[in-house]
Amino acid sequence: RHRIYATVPGVQPCALPISLHRVLADWGEAGSVSAGGTGVAAQTGDATWTTRFFPGTAWTAAGGDFAAAASAAAVVGDIGNYTWGTTGSMAADVQRWLDSPSENFGWLLQGDEARSNTARRFDSSEAVGLNVRVPELRVTFAPIPEPSTLAILLAGLAMLGAALSRGRRGGC
Repeated sequence: RHRIYATVPGVQPCALPISLHRVLADWGEAGSVSAGGTGVAAQTGDATWTTRFFPGTAWTAAGGDFAAAASAAAVVGDIGNYTWGTTGSMAADVQRWLDSPSENFGWLLQGDEARSNTARRFDSSEAVGLNVRVPELRVTFAPIPEPSTLAILLAGLAMLGAALSRGRRGGC
C-alpha cells in the first residue's frame, strides 16, 4: 500500500480521484517549492510539465512519460492522509523495480487536469519542516523457500514418517 499526506492549497476542496501511474523515464528534483497552487519558477534540474530536466531534456509527451493504465486510484478531498490500497498492478510495479532497479522512476499522481481549482500538494520524502508527513510505501511479502530447502524438508518428513511407521509395527 502507498500512503501520502495531501495539502490542498487555498481552494475549497472537492473529492476527486487521483490515480497512480508508473513513470517510464528519469526526471529531476531541484529546489523549487510552490507555497500554493499557482506554481513557481522552475530551477535548473526540475521536472516541469514539458521537461524531465529543466531547461532542456523534454518529456516524450507533455505532462510526463508514464504508463497509460493506472496502477491504483484513491479519492482525495480535504487535507489529510490518503492510502492507495494494494492492487495487482502496484505489486507488479514494485516487483519490476526489484528485478530492474534502473527502471524505478516512481509513480506519478494524476488528478483531473481538465478542471481548474483541483490542485493538490503532496509532501515528498525530501520535504522539511515540523509538520511534514513523508510518503510511506509498505510492502508485505511471504518468502518462498528455495527448491533445495523444500526438497530437504520433504525428504526429512518422509524419513520421519517411515521411522514412525516401523516403530508402530514393533519391528526393528
